[in-house]
Amino acid sequence: MKYLLTGATGELGTYALYYLKEQVALTDIVALARTEAKAAKLREQGVEVRIGDFGDYPSLLEAFKGIDRLLFISSQPGATVSRVEQHTNVVQAAKETGISFVAYTSFPKGPQSQSPLAQDHILTERLISEANIPHTFLRNNWYLENENDTLNAAAAGHPFTYSAGDGKIGWALKREYAEAAINVLTEKVATPEVLELTGKPIT
Repeated sequence: MKYLLTGATGELGTYALYYLKEQVALTDIVALARTEAKAAKLREQGVEVRIGDFGDYPSLLEAFKGIDRLLFISSQPGATVSRVEQHTNVVQAAKETGISFVAYTSFPKGPQSQSPLAQDHILTERLISEANIPHTFLRNNWYLENENDTLNAAAAGHPFTYSAGDGKIGWALKREYAEAAINVLTEKVATPEVLELTGKPIT
C-alpha cells in the first residue's frame, strides 16, 4: 500500500507525515513537494519525495503513479494559478492514475456554509464526488494557530480587537487535525464520506 501526502512541507503536512510514519513502513510513504529545495529535508529523513505542483497537471500524473491512498491537503488561495484550477488538476490526476481513496482537508459544514472561504472547498468536494473516487471529506474547523498574533498580543498586554458577537469557533491544533487525517488515511478508524472535525465551540 502506497500513501502520498500533498503539502508535506507545510505545517499541517509535517504533522501528518509524523503520524503516518508512526503507523506504516517508511517504504510505503511518498511525499509531494513543489521543488527540489523543499524536498531536501524530507529526503534526509529517508522519505521518498516526488516533485509535483498543483498548477502543473503532467507533474501530478507522474507523481501519483502507483499511489493507492492520497491525503489531499488543500492549497492556499492567492497563487498565480487559481485554487479551483489547482484542485481540479489534483482530482483529475487522482482519477486518471487510479488512486483508490482520497482524504481531503475541507471546510466546516461543506455546502451548507455561507462563508466565502468555503466556496473553493465546496467545488472540490463536488469534483471528488463526481470523479467517483472513494473518499472522506475532513471538514476541519479553525486552526488555533491562526490566532497566534492575537494571542501573543494579548499575552504581551498590547491592545487588540477581536469581535465575533455571539459567534463560536471549534478551535483545535493543527497536529490534532493531522492525526485525525492520518487515522482516516490508514483506515485506523472508520472512513465515512464526511467527518466534521472540531474542538468544543467557544466564543
